[in-house]
Amino acid sequence: MVELDSFHWFMRWDNMLLEKTSEEANFFRHLMRRALFVIEDTEHARLRYMKPGISSHEIHKCTKATMPPPEILSRRVRCALHFMHMCDYETDTQTTNDTEANAEAPKRKQYLKHFDSYAKKGARRVKVRQLINNQLEHVGLGYLSDPSSDVVKIHGVNPCTGKVQSARGTGGCENDHRWLNVLLDMPPVGIAHSERVLDDFYEMPNDRKMVNQLGAQEQPT
Repeated sequence: MVELDSFHWFMRWDNMLLEKTSEEANFFRHLMRRALFVIEDTEHARLRYMKPGISSHEIHKCTKATMPPPEILSRRVRCALHFMHMCDYETDTQTTNDTEANAEAPKRKQYLKHFDSYAKKGARRVKVRQLINNQLEHVGLGYLSDPSSDVVKIHGVNPCTGKVQSARGTGGCENDHRWLNVLLDMPPVGIAHSERVLDDFYEMPNDRKMVNQLGAQEQPT
């Protein structure tokens, strides 16, 4: 049973960000992803064996990460969050101590809203402090951590392409739904047009799955 997938956990941070589309917001999301997803040593070794000479930047793009147990994941997420709080504190200090000497210095923007300010949570408005505590509570309860390998096989190899893919949850479905929202987010959408878009959109992944199934059947046993 999926208690809370990483896709929605990341989406819940948007209401706590000071500006959702700023560079600071993008860096916050990047740092949280690095905290949540861990590349194990065996995965590093596998990729370096498969692609000799690969750069460190390409490794992070090609490797398949896992989400560690709650006790480790909580420390990683809290460290990232504390770093953001420290950056916001330094920004507040710079603004408060602004003088003529540093008046021309570029002003930094904050990452998160103030603890005592309010943000949306469904139809309600809740303090940011409480929302952050709720996010950390989900991590501590293990809702985001991957199950052990003897329970669920996290990684699977595509028999046709040879690529290793994650099989952990519902992230692929959520990404598909986001693309559909973009395609159908227009005033004159009718039933016929919506039906055609949905049919064409889901026909592609269905064909891809069919190819994968045929390739798996042709593999020698």
